[in-house]
Amino acid sequence: LLPLLRAEQAKRQRLRDLRLAVRLPKQQKWMITGAGLLVAFVLGSFQLGLLAFFVPFAVDFYRMSRVAGPTVMDVRSGLIRRVVEFWGPEFSYEPSAGSGREEVNASRLIPESYDRLASCDRVVGKYHETAFRFSELRLWKRAGKGRDNCVWSGLFIVADFNKSFRGRIFVLPDATEKVLGSVLYELRMQYVHV
Repeated sequence: LLPLLRAEQAKRQRLRDLRLAVRLPKQQKWMITGAGLLVAFVLGSFQLGLLAFFVPFAVDFYRMSRVAGPTVMDVRSGLIRRVVEFWGPEFSYEPSAGSGREEVNASRLIPESYDRLASCDRVVGKYHETAFRFSELRLWKRAGKGRDNCVWSGLFIVADFNKSFRGRIFVLPDATEKVLGSVLYELRMQYVHV
């Protein structure tokens, strides 16, 4: 897996270098800006001065954007796919699939109501006798005037432990360790046996 990740990093570095190579040299940027500001000063135009200041940066942005390369999602999907393939053939990855509203609501993990859901990067697999699936999940609640507040962001995991339980079992982050640190967690683990 490490050679694949290194190759991906090398590709990203080559693309970055290529994008930097098409940029205007600093001296050229400042000469264009200075000439534009001088003309704007002579003509007494504030707008022309602003335009002269931003033109070299706009040219840089345009030239760098013309260099074709993978999008962030392409790189991310490629890396996740490689990691999942490394785990073995019993695992699958679906970049555009995720958890649905019914599955999220049935879990009863989200105490707040939400208005919008986005989920992607679903991984499905089986480890020993435990079937599981997980995906990235984000939930938003409307806050008015076109704004949404994120009420959940993280991995949403569903696992079938092949055991019979009475009631529902929730696996949540350990708030004790988060608040009081790992020392208290270690002490608790010495005296509490499950």
